[in-house]
Amino acid sequence: MRAVLAAGAALMLGASAPVPSHRAGSLDWLGGRWLSEAGGGKWTEENWAPARGGVMLGTNLSGEGGEAKAFEFMRIVRQGADHVFYGSPGGAAPVAFRESFDFAMPNRERFQVTFENPEHDFPRVISYRRDGDRLTAGIAADRSGKDGIVWKFRRVRD
Repeated sequence: MRAVLAAGAALMLGASAPVPSHRAGSLDWLGGRWLSEAGGGKWTEENWAPARGGVMLGTNLSGEGGEAKAFEFMRIVRQGADHVFYGSPGGAAPVAFRESFDFAMPNRERFQVTFENPEHDFPRVISYRRDGDRLTAGIAADRSGKDGIVWKFRRVRD
């Protein structure tokens, strides 16, 4: 269920040399309720609870019109200085994606993070970037973003 995972394919350009800077930063900026709406009545909603005890829990629900089509349970876990994203599309067994860093696009410049799992079929890269009340998320097969899917979310106030 590719359309259920999130990452910024448009954000994945650049080299893949590791950079240790800003590794200890928080991902609290990802918290909240986010909504993406596309043509034809398609929508995706992503909700992230505030981090507690080194864990952020998230859900993703996608649909069309009034019908839900796909869901995913997500969590981001602090492991040492890094974070690991676990996605469970459709309630399947979770798949781990480790936080990654590069020189061209330093992670967490403030509000950006990328996760990778080169062993996974698709996606291999998941990325988020926040700009105010906007969140760009996407998934891709590699950092080039080729064949990726991108969502443009807006923050929803309850």
